[in-house]
Amino acid sequence: MTLRLPEDILKEIFENLEDETGPLFSSLLVNRLWCLNVIPILWKNPLKNQFKKASENLLTCQHRCTLLLRTLLSCLSDESRSLLSKNRLELPFQISQRALFDYPMHCKKLRTSDVSMLVWSAVERKQISGQRGKFLFFVLEQELYKLFFSRSSAIQQFTLCSMLHSIQLFPGATTSLANLSVLRCSTESHESFFFGLAQICERIKVIIVDFCDKDNDGLNFLICVQNGVNCFECKHGSIHGQENQCPNLNIALQTQAHSLKKLDIIDNMGGILLDTICSFINLRCLKFAISDGISDVVVNNLRNAEIPNLETLEVRGEPISVNVLLSLIKNTRGNFQKLHLCGWRPSVDDNLGILLPLLRKHCPRLRSLSTWIGEDDLINLELLLSSCYELESIFLRVYSNELMSRYGIFNLLKRTNPKNLRKLKLEHLFLLDEEEGLEMFLKSRSIKMPLNLEVVGNLISQDSSEIISTYRFNGVLKNAKLLCFGEDSAPDQQTPHWKIDVII
Repeated sequence: MTLRLPEDILKEIFENLEDETGPLFSSLLVNRLWCLNVIPILWKNPLKNQFKKASENLLTCQHRCTLLLRTLLSCLSDESRSLLSKNRLELPFQISQRALFDYPMHCKKLRTSDVSMLVWSAVERKQISGQRGKFLFFVLEQELYKLFFSRSSAIQQFTLCSMLHSIQLFPGATTSLANLSVLRCSTESHESFFFGLAQICERIKVIIVDFCDKDNDGLNFLICVQNGVNCFECKHGSIHGQENQCPNLNIALQTQAHSLKKLDIIDNMGGILLDTICSFINLRCLKFAISDGISDVVVNNLRNAEIPNLETLEVRGEPISVNVLLSLIKNTRGNFQKLHLCGWRPSVDDNLGILLPLLRKHCPRLRSLSTWIGEDDLINLELLLSSCYELESIFLRVYSNELMSRYGIFNLLKRTNPKNLRKLKLEHLFLLDEEEGLEMFLKSRSIKMPLNLEVVGNLISQDSSEIISTYRFNGVLKNAKLLCFGEDSAPDQQTPHWKIDVII
């Protein structure tokens, strides 16, 4: 008797393999049931795998794009096929009669740059050069958009990079984009695109602006008509030293003040005024940057801000008044879980030492900590590690290597023995002088909770390297990495691969 897994279990297994395209493609060939359950997952974001991988040559990538485009065009309606034929678009393949499945109906994520890249990669260059070539490129893009918007009933994530077409005019766009939840865009896009989306979308929850250096009336209006934006991220594009570049964007965000849970403006100084933060009383995650010459008025407004549900705070840039940090954290009613201070080194006058006792007193649920420490902070650090039992990741940036070697940061960690610690990140600490403490600390750890160890910008001695290799082999260490000097991502985040110097 052949045992078969229930279909709902199969679906869950395949969904957990969403990023593993190789096993998913193999699963297509097992039987019809597997095929029917894998296709919706592979076609959820159908254009994401078209780009060249490091291990393949350009011809392989182009062949994959050609196969993908051929499959998509086989799903075209008779009207679209007739249009392509009428305009004498010559393709390097024959469009098959009909696809076996309606693949585009499963599309949930769409990015305009992926559509353009697919056409550029799959069609011969001579076909899309000159005036007629540009026209044919436009028509082919148009029919692909028409295909996705008319067949997919629910596109959930849409990335608007550059586009030559009016979104709202495509057949089916009002249905496929009605429940759009994630929009990624730029203020460089023409305002008409956003006005078009505003006619369709009212329930966007996440808005990410990748390039923001000026007001865009269309984007501002789109934000205003949404029914509860939860997350707003504003990325690159500001000009150093120039503030209030987007005054109307600040006003538009005020309309979402009570629904906004996450505000990330850490990579955009000047686009969003820090004064705006005070309005978002329901924030759970706040990331912002400090530019040169922050005014006393702004500092005072931040100090008086009350965000009781705040769980995550990340600050980058010029040194910020410790009193601002204290005020933001103190009013969180015990909800606070993550503090990440990056990009700046406080001076003696900043009195950062009062921060650790405050965290110990007001943040019993602290899970991730990134901060500078000096000699005067060691006792408070030990008390904090002993009392915050949920602490999972630590990034310690040390004022003095000599100081830390003399007192032994690893001995301190061994004494406190944080049971839930999964990642330890250290900067300005020479393991060359810490070999004995390092080995004693690792010996005290359990293989049931393997540790990720990262050291930023320092040399590793041969003895230290051997100790690390030993404890990686026996399972106490999951990973050990030497990172580029200046790498300061939060300890609970995955380190960008290009910032890793050596995997020890």
